[in-house]
Parts: sequence; C-alpha cells; structure tokens
Amino acid sequence: MSAPVIVDVDLRDPRPQISRRASQVRAVVWWGDRLLGETVVMGSRTWALMREELFEQFRERVAAIGWVPAHTGKPGTVTAADVTVIVCSRERPDLLVGCLNAVRDLDPAPAEVVVVDNAPTTRRTAEVAEQFGARRIVEPSAGLSHARNAGWRAAATSVVAFTDDDARPHARWVGALCEGFVAREVGCVTGLIVAGELATPAQRIFEANGGMGKGYVPRLFSAETVGLQSFQIGAGANMAFSRSALERIGGFDVRLGPGRPTRGGDDLDAFIRVLAAGSVAVYQPDAVVRHLHRRDVLSLARQYRDNGTGYAALLRKIEIEGGSMAAAALRERARWRRQRHVRALARAVKQRDRGQLLELVAEIAGSRHGKSAFEAERVLSGGGPHA
Repeated sequence: MSAPVIVDVDLRDPRPQISRRASQVRAVVWWGDRLLGETVVMGSRTWALMREELFEQFRERVAAIGWVPAHTGKPGTVTAADVTVIVCSRERPDLLVGCLNAVRDLDPAPAEVVVVDNAPTTRRTAEVAEQFGARRIVEPSAGLSHARNAGWRAAATSVVAFTDDDARPHARWVGALCEGFVAREVGCVTGLIVAGELATPAQRIFEANGGMGKGYVPRLFSAETVGLQSFQIGAGANMAFSRSALERIGGFDVRLGPGRPTRGGDDLDAFIRVLAAGSVAVYQPDAVVRHLHRRDVLSLARQYRDNGTGYAALLRKIEIEGGSMAAAALRERARWRRQRHVRALARAVKQRDRGQLLELVAEIAGSRHGKSAFEAERVLSGGGPHA
C-alpha cells in the first residue's frame, strides 16, 4: 500500500477536500478553527461518503464544540501583535525554506519573525532569511539552547513562540497559541505536533510509536500536577513563553539541548522551571505544527538515542542542583527505567514489535551517557547554565 497522504479536512466546508484517487489519507480533521482529531480515511469513494464517515466518527466532538465552550470564555490576554516567532537553524537552508514558507502564511501574522543562525559556517541561512524578509541574528555558540536564548532576548514582544526549521506551522498557529494565554499566570503555551509527511518507513515507525502528539483536548499544567514529567506538556517545535516567564528563570539552560553533548532536554527543563517559578502551562491542541520526521531508520535511531541521553541528562541536573526536587529526580529515573527499559522492552520483545524495539534499544543506549554528559557540561560551562 502506498504511503498515506496527509490532508487538512474542515467538516464545516462541504466542498471536496480528499481526492478519490488517494488510496489512503491521514486526515487532520477540523471544525472551523477547532481541531477534532486525526484519523485514517480510505479513498476511492465519493467525498460525500467520506465526509459522512468523518461526521459519524467525530459527532460527539462536533456537538461539544457547539454546546460547550472550548475554553473559559475569557478573551486571551495576548494578540498576534504581541508575538515574535523564533526559528533556530544551523546550516539546513532547504528545511528553513519550508518552515518560513509556512510562517509567511500565518493568519493572524506575528509582530516579527526572527531567524537565529546558529554557529554558521556559510551564508546559506542568511540568504534564506533575507529571501523571506525575516530578521536574522547570529548566535556563535553551537547548541539549540544557545540559539533559543539569543532569539528570545532579541525579541521586543511580550511573548515569544518557538518552532524548528523542520516544522511547518498551521496558518492558525499563532492565533491559537494566543488563545492559551488566558491569564497572567500562564507562562507557557504549547500545541499539537502532527506528522508533516509519512513517506518513508522510518516516518511511519515514528508515528506508530506515538509520534509527538499530546492529544486533542486542552489541558492545564502546574508544578503540582506535572511534577518532573514535563514531556506531558509538549515539545520545543511548538511552544510559546511569556517573556517575563523566561526572564524569571534566566532562559534555557545552555548545558542541555541538541548541539550539546547532552543532546536534548532544554525544552523540558524550561517547562519544569517555569512551573516551579509559579506559572502555569496550557496545552492548546488547536495550535498545530506539522513536523518532518526523520526519513531514514538510522537517523530515527539517533533521534531515539538522543532522547534517552537528553532525558537522563535532565534528571541528573535536577538530582545535583534541584534542591527539594532531587529526590523526585531519583524516583522519576527509577520509574522511567522500570516502565520503559524493563516492562515496555519485554512487551516489545514478546510482541516482536520491531519499531518499538528500535525506539527502546536506542533510548536505553542513549540514557547510559546522559549522566556523564551533563556532568562534563557542568564542569566545562564556566559561564553557568544561562550564558
């Protein structure tokens, strides 16, 4: 069977939105500006039949939108004019072009788009930023956390929204993020990350293993409800912070994140510290970003490895520096190993689930290096965690 085509479908619109020639479609289903969910639709039928099937599947969600307010009913305290979109990139101009193409179509549009050119060795990123009229700033220190810090510090707005060069924000992304800032206590808003394509076996494995999605229901997080499991909140490809929340915590910890030996964890660490400082986080599923997953199995295995390294490094940081949270870090590490590296691994072996085995084996291998990676960064980082 051919790879599924990913299509946005608005059930309020009666016009055909799925071609009869498509044998299989992964539909991201909307009711106007409200996301209903995702589902697989078999093609080779009329649009009327496919639409009827989708209506039946999402009937309860449509009714809820009609009768129950999706949010508190309060207007957001933030508008698009208060938002700077920050895209960090390191010598990946082709991916950056795709991202900025999507950002250009944002409606409502943000106040500004900033491209952070991280540790550049060529002018290729600069040329792409100029092509799209984005403001470019250079961050000479390698690492995504360095680049993110440079981006938000350069922004003039009260809110900064981050996405990655391999992500493609939906046109309503900024507007939906703004709806999450319903009160001053909200320091962070995240959104749903869906697949941008499912063209290769590696991409389909990643989605079958859960992908990056966090569900289709808005959620509110506090330090008490989420603890150290900040992966529940979202991921760095789709997150926005109030400037005051980032100032309060000093920004991202430059000892963590892609481009550093710790390979990840800077976004999860920021979520934890924002909540610990007294803010709350909102998950707003209507704020959708499409992500281009790794296209080959080797790259996917590296991503899983890096996830393991990054999470282990984050827990080691909290264990060493977290004060009252140190004991929680030890408990979270024990839970992670028990649930993922013992129970889930045994289940994958029993079920002969090769995709899950790839994820878990790579994650386990990466996790073994997280502790030493963070300790090395801690020693070498003379400028401290937020340099």
